Amino acid sequence: EPNIDVCLDTTVVSVRKRGEEIAGVTVESSGTDYDILTGMVIDCSGSGAVSAMAGAGFEVEPQEKRQLAAYVMHIKGLKGYDESLRIKVPWCLAEAVKNRLLPPELRFSVVVPGDSQDEGYLKISLAVSEDVEDRQRAIDDALSAYKYLSGRLDAFRDSRIAKTSMGVLERDG
Repeated sequence: EPNIDVCLDTTVVSVRKRGEEIAGVTVESSGTDYDILTGMVIDCSGSGAVSAMAGAGFEVEPQEKRQLAAYVMHIKGLKGYDESLRIKVPWCLAEAVKNRLLPPELRFSVVVPGDSQDEGYLKISLAVSEDVEDRQRAIDDALSAYKYLSGRLDAFRDSRIAKTSMGVLERDG
């Protein structure tokens, strides 16, 4: 049985009710289904999936009011990584947004340190819909943000993208 606290890309598959109360949920993670008995459920799916499956009333905020999605890039080869990058990265991206070089939501992107001095994780904030072309545009925007930082910040200049998210990450399951 997985540690539910660390299951990534987990999707709620079904909800079991006992009377008016939710008795359990089934989630799918990495191709395996897991049954979870519950005392209480808080629907943090972002899309109201659990509430809908339980037959409860709910409201979903319009797309423009929802939390931004993310695309994470594991960057290696950073030079002189220090805490100042946590300020420099959003500042540079905000500057690019102000100059209309990048979409507005990218100004909320951040960098966090990795396990060694020459690596970090660039967490790009993106606005996306369910449309496949829109998701690809969001990934292209994330890559544009990395390219912009590589041209503006010495720390990023000779770095490389070692790994990326498999896709745009949303809080929907």
